[in-house]
Amino acid sequence: MKTDPTSGKAFLALGMALYKNGQLDRAEAILKNGLDVTKETGEIRLLLANVYLKQQRYDNLLKQLDEYLSENPRGLQRADAEAMRSQVKQALTSKAR
Repeated sequence: MKTDPTSGKAFLALGMALYKNGQLDRAEAILKNGLDVTKETGEIRLLLANVYLKQQRYDNLLKQLDEYLSENPRGLQRADAEAMRSQVKQALTSKAR
């Protein structure tokens, strides 16, 4: 089965490939475009959060996690997203001291 190249799944797949190859700026741009073309943004938001983690852009990371948690009250990866959010907030609080 062929994936529509303008679908959210296509943007997610390309973003994942770029992320794995360390092309974080390009992955970010592709994933942001993916958010614009689909309503099913959960996986895109989580991957984008990981891009921001690698880039150490913590405000953007927290924004994506908050959006994921808001949009996916019963998401399969909700517990992981909550744990990641908590760890980042704790690290930022410790760093600020």
